[in-house]
Amino acid sequence: MGNSQKKYYNYEEIEKHGSINSSWIICNNKVYDITTYISVHPGGSNSIFKYSGTRHDCKDDLKKHSKMANKLLDKYLIGYIKL
Repeated sequence: MGNSQKKYYNYEEIEKHGSINSSWIICNNKVYDITTYISVHPGGSNSIFKYSGTRHDCKDDLKKHSKMANKLLDKYLIGYIKL
């Protein structure tokens, strides 16, 4: 996602994506569509799904993950929180 293509979402938009068919999370004010990743998450689907479609910022949870896991998350970036 290039700088000229940045997409911004408000919380109301994110809250529409809290289902197994469309799951978005927030981490460090960035929005990720993790729909296709939930089923393969090493910590189990519930550990990540519980934050889907919520205003919870997973930045503290991400600190517990490896650098590789943090890099993997970049693949799912779809935009940023509209502050």
